[in-house]
Amino acid sequence: MIHDGLIWLFFPQSSMESPNLEFEYGDSDMLTAELSELYSYTEEPEFALNRDYFEEDFRSHGTRGRRWTELTVDEQRAYVMRLLDALEVTDRDKRLKVARAILYLAQGVFDECDTEVDVLHWSRHNIFVLYDMGIFTALLELLSMEIDNSQACSSAVRKPAISLAESTELRVLLSIMYLMVETIRVQTEDDRPEWRAARETFKNELGSPLYNGEPFALLLFTMVTKFCSMNAPHFPMKKVLLLLWKTVLVGLSWKSQNVARKKQRNFIFTLY
Repeated sequence: MIHDGLIWLFFPQSSMESPNLEFEYGDSDMLTAELSELYSYTEEPEFALNRDYFEEDFRSHGTRGRRWTELTVDEQRAYVMRLLDALEVTDRDKRLKVARAILYLAQGVFDECDTEVDVLHWSRHNIFVLYDMGIFTALLELLSMEIDNSQACSSAVRKPAISLAESTELRVLLSIMYLMVETIRVQTEDDRPEWRAARETFKNELGSPLYNGEPFALLLFTMVTKFCSMNAPHFPMKKVLLLLWKTVLVGLSWKSQNVARKKQRNFIFTLY
């Protein structure tokens, strides 16, 4: 049974609960607020789907009745590697099920948690495991395939109204990538040394040509232009724009750090 209280961690609180709006200007808000921006209420039933597909696959891999949170890190990495291999199957429906299982991991295996703190802890832990095993690169290739899917674009253009089902694959992929970018981007006091190193590597990767010689932000900009030109009305633009903004923030952080290092070096040189 899904912990309803933990599910609502991923949704914005009703404005009726806080009628007095207070604006705090900044590049980003608290992590819980940033998470709640990602989902719409119509996506709530999909949380159960993510969990069910994960548990179905997880049980089939001989975990001997143990839960994800009871595995060692090496066992978790081995399981993620199997998911990574399964992402390469040609069957679209099977790929989607695997992607949903990965999304459940990124969401913090909420059905195994008792508190919001537990969910955030396991979400962060799992995301660094996913990144270390190469999941982000695999998702990038799948996202590029969906962007270039001319059949889906043509079908969406001909329809008078776009349903949530038209963007299922894109929403799942973008949700995982958003959670990964936002989680890895934010540094915390209890970050492990390997997580700090992974963050620097990730920042460099996002600013480099990741796919077809283009930076990740440019790929997302391509989605925006296709949507605005009405060539891809099924693109989930809210998720695209949120992910684009987080990617830009990563780039700005990397640039500001380089400027700070350069100033520090110049200052040191003046001392000699």
